Formats: sequence, C-alpha cells, structure tokens
Amino acid sequence: MFTTINKIKNADASKYIERLEQFEGSNFRAQWCYNEATDAHCYNIYSYRTLIAYVRPETGEMWLSAERFSNTTSRHASIVRAGFDAIDASTR
Repeated sequence: MFTTINKIKNADASKYIERLEQFEGSNFRAQWCYNEATDAHCYNIYSYRTLIAYVRPETGEMWLSAERFSNTTSRHASIVRAGFDAIDASTR
C-alpha cells in the first residue's frame, strides 16, 4: 500500500509531511508503518535512525520529540514542525 519512497531535498520535506507522503532526504526520512496489535497506521519521521516525530491519522495525534538533539536533527525537527503546522491549519 505505502511502497513509494520519494528521494527529496530536505528543504522540501515539510510539503511531504503535510501530505503524509513517504520520503527519503539526507539523513531524514518518513515512512508508514502498521501495528497489527492495535490495527493502526502510523507515519513515522526519522532523523538519522532516531524517531523524532509521528502522526497517527486514525486519532489525529501528532507527536514531536521535545528532546535536545544535534544541530542537524534540530533542523529536521523545525521542518517537521512546519509540516505539522500546515496539517493543523488544514484541519481548522
């Protein structure tokens, strides 16, 4: 179902996050997963190998880690925040 992974520039990632599309940038990616135990889909966003954010479409939950990270991962988190803001604005 969610097999296409778009290779993108990190600067374009917020657009992909807003649309909940899978992507792979430079040490920055998002992919769909499915949890059989909860029968739920989750859109996970990673910086390097660290999960920094997710969206659960069934519940509308959006989570962004509050941890302090490297400068690069902090930039990734800012991009995620912009994508989340766009999602939030579109649901008002």
